[in-house]
Amino acid sequence: MIQKNYCFADVVVQARYRDSYMEELCKKYETDLPEQFVIEVTEEGVRKEEKNSSDKELPFGYLESLAFYRQFCEKAVEKNILLFHSSVVAVDGEAYIFTAPSGTGKSTHTALWRKVFGHRAVMINDDKPLLKIEQDAVWVYGTPWDGKHRISTNTKARVRAVCILQRGEENEIHQENFYEAYPFILKQTYLPNEEMGMKKTLELVNQFMGRVPVYTMRCTISEEAARMAYQTMKLQN
Repeated sequence: MIQKNYCFADVVVQARYRDSYMEELCKKYETDLPEQFVIEVTEEGVRKEEKNSSDKELPFGYLESLAFYRQFCEKAVEKNILLFHSSVVAVDGEAYIFTAPSGTGKSTHTALWRKVFGHRAVMINDDKPLLKIEQDAVWVYGTPWDGKHRISTNTKARVRAVCILQRGEENEIHQENFYEAYPFILKQTYLPNEEMGMKKTLELVNQFMGRVPVYTMRCTISEEAARMAYQTMKLQN
């Protein structure tokens, strides 16, 4: 049994697991600070991940890491933290979140931002970042669960805007109202199974949307689309 402390979204957890995959995956997040809670990944938890996966050939260590992250997110809700499926890039220290169904082009679009803005742009996470909902702001944190391209940074940034990304033949972006955006934002948020966790998550999603503007963008794969998105979301809020 491997036992280490990690810090995710300013929350320190003691992780207990078996395979070295987790140890390698999370090494940049290791800390000597005292834990706030403990998560031990069980064989049952790993088997549940295996059952839920369409790929039945995934290695034990990878499944164990998913089981750990799921349990962490269930607990983290108590500390106003959400897992939000998205690709996140920060420019000049402010974060822009792009969310969409898998395969839409989130990673491609944030790659364009890195190309357009160069050293000003920092990739925070390309798949499963954490959001911390505070009284006057929302902060996004990198995590090692960062998608097939393995792009992330162990850092945080204040969220400037969220963008629901769609493919299009022309570039167009507009701000959404709460009721139009809510179903999709909720769909991209990890929802706990336990009733109290679900209730807390719904409260946090409402707060999240009350603090950060949400846009919908239809766009081409172009640097022009990246510039338009930045200029709109930066200047309008």
